[in-house]
Amino acid sequence: MECRCVVLVLLALLFCLGGCGIEYGRGVADESVPIGMEEKIRAEAWLFDARLWQKGKPTSFRLEIYRTDTVTALSGRGYLGKGAMKGTIKDDSLYIYFPRSNEYLYESASSLLDAVNCSGGRPYVDMVALLTQLPDSLDDLVNVQVTASYINPEKPNFILYSRGCPWELSLIYDRRKVGWRVKEFEFISGDGTRIKSRRRTFKPKAMVPLKRFHTPRAPNAVRIMP
Repeated sequence: MECRCVVLVLLALLFCLGGCGIEYGRGVADESVPIGMEEKIRAEAWLFDARLWQKGKPTSFRLEIYRTDTVTALSGRGYLGKGAMKGTIKDDSLYIYFPRSNEYLYESASSLLDAVNCSGGRPYVDMVALLTQLPDSLDDLVNVQVTASYINPEKPNFILYSRGCPWELSLIYDRRKVGWRVKEFEFISGDGTRIKSRRRTFKPKAMVPLKRFHTPRAPNAVRIMP
């Protein structure tokens, strides 16, 4: 199966929702929850209303993000179908399972970067850090430029891009009691794929079941190779 997925960690999963979900070889995931997973932990919780355009066709879905100090969990649901996607980001690793197509993506951020055709050098940006930090405050950007606008100081917006790369990422933030948090984002891949998302809710101290950080997978699932 040929599949080229966007490499920017968080947005890798969003692009795969539209670009990697080919219907074949459906499997049945092991939905059993390990003992203790009903317990709850404190985490930041986002709910986004998102819209994906691919080849001119729009699709709407909900994106849920749960973030702790060590791991970030993600799930997509809505018009994409129940259980359309579930995954985690930990350290440098991204793991996402797509039940509809019985596929999974398991890669390091650094290896995913190899899938991008950029003439200006391999780009790197910590997408999880962008949830809670303004882009122009990050000091570990590699081959990524940031254009900032503080015309509205309460809702600064930014554009991230990399010279020689086709993608562009726009972000709008607002200030919460815990600091700056992403309110809206838009990603344009450069090949006709576009994702636009607006935050519906944000809870800085949500009690989240541990099972949200557990990603089931069918034993015959096919690995997506970027």
